[in-house]
Amino acid sequence: ECPTKYSILRCLVMPETGGDTLWADMCAAYDGLSDPLKTMIHGLTATHDFKPFRALYGDSDQDREKLRNMEQLYPNPTHPMVRTNPESGRKALFVNPHFTISLEDMTAEESKPVLDVLYAAATKHENIYRHKWRVGDVLMWDNRAAMHYACYDYDDTMPRKLHRTTAGGDVPV
Repeated sequence: ECPTKYSILRCLVMPETGGDTLWADMCAAYDGLSDPLKTMIHGLTATHDFKPFRALYGDSDQDREKLRNMEQLYPNPTHPMVRTNPESGRKALFVNPHFTISLEDMTAEESKPVLDVLYAAATKHENIYRHKWRVGDVLMWDNRAAMHYACYDYDDTMPRKLHRTTAGGDVPV
């Protein structure tokens, strides 16, 4: 219900190659949309799910019970697709291909074309910052205005270790 506000990563160990993290500027992505598309998505809400983490649960009876408990503790929230940062007043897209499953009251199939357009806007090269980590680097970002992705483009025999902390957030508006 209250997505995290800020996140901080500190690099402890990094492979010789790969392991970068990318951030998408969701305010710039929103700003780049056409006025008709902005009008269409204002007021719409999207349903989110912790789907990337479902893979952590196995198929045993015990794991299925743990998953059911997680689903009861954390039901799928809905959030505005466009949220306004309370400090800056800037509008940002608030959708993510890893967590957004559909537009509210629409099927996943009906939602897909709209979400695909928004994801494409977010991932334009000019909206992306790519960070090549060095041991000791510390980066902080505003989750209300950014989407991030860790590149898993390194060999498992070469460790990548970062410490992460997050600050609680508020209900998106």
